[in-house]
Amino acid sequence: MVTLFLGAAANLLSLMVWLPQAKTTWKKRKEVEALSGISLGTQLISAITSITWCVYGLLIHDVWLPLGSIVVVPLAIWTIFTKYRAQNYMKKNY
Repeated sequence: MVTLFLGAAANLLSLMVWLPQAKTTWKKRKEVEALSGISLGTQLISAITSITWCVYGLLIHDVWLPLGSIVVVPLAIWTIFTKYRAQNYMKKNY
């Protein structure tokens, strides 16, 4: 019971870390300069880490490990795409 609660709490905290970043990225997605502070490397590592935890959770039949990744991975990939698109826009127009 304690491990289930701990897993749920860890996933909730992980999501709480990601949501402000996603909100800011969404609001400023058309402001190229505002997205310059986002690190593509950090986002990529975060996505890979979340995918790895998801696979591990599925392999050990843990419910909570994959659940957080279901939200975090798409957010990380979307952030990477948005940042990449903004960088390409900047290169073409400046």
